[in-house]
Amino acid sequence: MSKFNPIVIEALADAWASIDGKMEEFRAGKEAASIEAEPGGYYSGYMSDADELAKRLLKRGYIIMLNRPRRFRDLDHDALENEGLKRAGYQRLNDPDA
Repeated sequence: MSKFNPIVIEALADAWASIDGKMEEFRAGKEAASIEAEPGGYYSGYMSDADELAKRLLKRGYIIMLNRPRRFRDLDHDALENEGLKRAGYQRLNDPDA
């Protein structure tokens, strides 16, 4: 289990996969029911590598963090429905609970 926020690790892994030209494969693997069902192992592989990269950066005194305000307009509706983002404190601007 990682000590880092899974949203941050997934963002790092997604960015890394896009640099490698494997972003579509990475995102497809996210939907797999298990590691065994994951096509090519891209999702779990990039997530593991991103977690290790975050650990090594932390040892050197660096942190990885979201550089945006807690409430913003530029996330798409589907992303806002993600429970992880809700737990992290993000809310729609028109959310009556905000």
